[in-house]
Amino acid sequence: MNVHYLIEFDKALFLYLNTASWLQADTFWIFMSSRLAWLLYCIPAAVLLGYALRARLAERILWILLLFLITDQSANFFKNNIQRPRPCREPELLAEMNFINGKCSKYGYFSGHAANSMALAVFTSLSLAAAYPRRKVWIWAGGLLFVFLVSFSRIMVGVHYPFDILSGWTWGALTGLFLYRGIPGIYRLLKLRNFREA
Repeated sequence: MNVHYLIEFDKALFLYLNTASWLQADTFWIFMSSRLAWLLYCIPAAVLLGYALRARLAERILWILLLFLITDQSANFFKNNIQRPRPCREPELLAEMNFINGKCSKYGYFSGHAANSMALAVFTSLSLAAAYPRRKVWIWAGGLLFVFLVSFSRIMVGVHYPFDILSGWTWGALTGLFLYRGIPGIYRLLKLRNFREA
């Protein structure tokens, strides 16, 4: 498929979503794009993980911090090397779009918010679903709702295209899954105690 066509489609889809009257809720999207919004997911997840894991909670938090480091820095690597300008850096789009973020850094492919939120949701949902198997549908629903709202807010505040979000989701899901599944092997490699899934 023609790359130019994909880019133009991405821009058109961005403008449609960003300016759709039925999606306009500036205060809500600004909040969902902020760090505070993460507390809505992280606090309940930490409480549930703490109840399920108890002594191993600190250990799991360390893995989550490593996961954030991987996804965040890899997103920065792609941004700095692919160098696709954010929509708020495109003069022809600024005249039409709803830009409410307040600041606009240079490059946006792919979205760190999308990658980080998806990686966190996948890793914690796998951990929680193992501990609360009867609640796994609700666990995954809550995690994915958090991911969608945080990621979609980046389109609505004007700093990411839809393909930035989709790529971030893909990378975040893969890193979250691979780290979760790879922990037993890492422990064996380091000759530490056996990892027990939550």
